[in-house]
Parts: sequence; C-alpha cells; structure tokens
Amino acid sequence: LRVLSSIRINDILQIQILGVQKCAKDHSPYVRKCSANALLKLGPRTQFDDPAQFQMLVDILQTLLDQDTSTMVLTSAMIAFSELCPHRLELLHTSYRKICHLLTDMDEWGQVVILE
Repeated sequence: LRVLSSIRINDILQIQILGVQKCAKDHSPYVRKCSANALLKLGPRTQFDDPAQFQMLVDILQTLLDQDTSTMVLTSAMIAFSELCPHRLELLHTSYRKICHLLTDMDEWGQVVILE
C-alpha cells in the first residue's frame, strides 16, 4: 500500500482508494496505520480535482477515528485529519473522549499534533 499510494497516476486513483478502504478494515494495527498514512498521500490529489473521491477518503478517516483503539492508528489518523480537513471538527465528535483518554499512550509527535 505504501508503494501503491505513492504512484501519482490519476488513472489508478480509484484502485488506490479501494486498497486504502480494504486495509483500513484489516486486523493488524500496522496495516491500518499504513492506510491512515496513505490517506495523507492521496488526499491532496483528490481534494480539488474530485470532491466525491475526497469524501470517500474522509469517510475512511472517520471510520479509523471512530472504530480504532490502537494508539498507532489513532496517531496516524489524527495526523491525516490535521492535514486533510482540520476545519471539520464534527469528525472528532464521536471519538473525542477516546482520543483524550489514549493521549498519554501515544507517541510524542502524535501528542503534539493532537494538542494543536
């Protein structure tokens, strides 16, 4: 997924998004973290060109924020949130208490991003 999301060819963008969707539902937190990092790579390409595909990425991000309890995944998802759509605070509404509770377990860089 890391290599796939780095390819900047618009013809395979839909395949890349499907790969991120599938990896976001994987059992391994490392794979889910990789899918959150892939959102960072795909987001800027879709934000202005295709709002429907950007909304798909935001939906994947919201799923990661709402349903995941791994601090690795939440840190990467919060970094993606701060880069892709920092003004859409309603995405954090359902997971705010969980994020605050797990804040002490996250790594230092993730804590800085979350506190900003």
